[in-house]
Amino acid sequence: MAITTDVLLRTTASGICLSATDLETGFEGNYSAKVDAQGTVAINSRKLFEIFKDFPSDDILLEEKENHWIEIGNKNVEYHIVGLNPDDFPEIPKIEDAEFFEMESLVLAEMIAKAVIIGAAADDRRTHIIGVYAERMHESNRKIFRLVSTDGSRLSKVDFLFEPSAYLAAGSGVLIPKKSLVEAVKFLESLGKVQIAFKTRILSSRRKAKHL
Repeated sequence: MAITTDVLLRTTASGICLSATDLETGFEGNYSAKVDAQGTVAINSRKLFEIFKDFPSDDILLEEKENHWIEIGNKNVEYHIVGLNPDDFPEIPKIEDAEFFEMESLVLAEMIAKAVIIGAAADDRRTHIIGVYAERMHESNRKIFRLVSTDGSRLSKVDFLFEPSAYLAAGSGVLIPKKSLVEAVKFLESLGKVQIAFKTRILSSRRKAKHL
């Protein structure tokens, strides 16, 4: 789908919300901005990144013109990019009323690194090979968050043991694509906590006080 090469920018009460998805992994980030008019645009992510990376100023103006053309720039520099219809952008699943548990960001990043080190062939489509099995369990009065991965001949099991007083509801596990976890690690900081929730076979992680 051509629209998945775009990012969706929409105005909010406090700024803009940026959304991106490849139909397997979704990202949403909220950023402060001065909003002169409400609107939603879909812009090619690679072109937008190249413009922002080398833009000579911290202040950038985005304005939608006719037929989804988008003007980006300031008084000295101006770019014109043709966008796509934002109504065609895939809906990113929302997780509401989910029971989140909390753990250190660095701990989760290290667990993922150990789990995805066992890779899969590029043409492999077996879900248990290209995915990591994540589960929450209570075992002998211990609360465990576990990641398990395999390539058919090797097995990686990574456990994190919670304190007895910490909240961790046991429940069914879920297979998460390794590619999605690799992307998630890019947003995990070395300090601070993240919140994780399982709901209807969807896993969501977010930085504390900031949604990812």
